[in-house]
Amino acid sequence: MPPRSLTIDEGLLQRMARDAAIYSLTRPAAIVMWVALAGALTLSILNLSTPCPRAQNRRSARAGCRC
Repeated sequence: MPPRSLTIDEGLLQRMARDAAIYSLTRPAAIVMWVALAGALTLSILNLSTPCPRAQNRRSARAGCRC
């Protein structure tokens, strides 16, 4: 069986290496972003589900509690 040869496109190899490097550097940032978004969503759901205490006096009514 004759030896086989394979032509490799050097430009393609360089672009693939660059894409792999960019992906590996940006992937952890994307994971952190998704965790931050999920945390913000959970926090907003918790804030919507907790009842607002009734205003006992004028000072707490002016503090910004909109019940």
